[in-house]
Amino acid sequence: MQVATDSENSAIIGLLYFAVLTRAKLLEASRALSPIDPLTPSLSDPFSKAFRALHRKIELRPEAKRAQRVEWS
Repeated sequence: MQVATDSENSAIIGLLYFAVLTRAKLLEASRALSPIDPLTPSLSDPFSKAFRALHRKIELRPEAKRAQRVEWS
């Protein structure tokens, strides 16, 4: 079994920190430079109609509940 010294541990932690930081910066840069919003499906996406229908259903759900409460009152 190999025992790591404090300097070896700090070097490994430093390398891991640098790798994670670099990965985060690359992801941030690719999102900033991308012309496509990752949260909005593209129009050519076959699932865009289903996504929009689900989104409308979720948005309209509170209104439907309010209308139902008014009917019962």
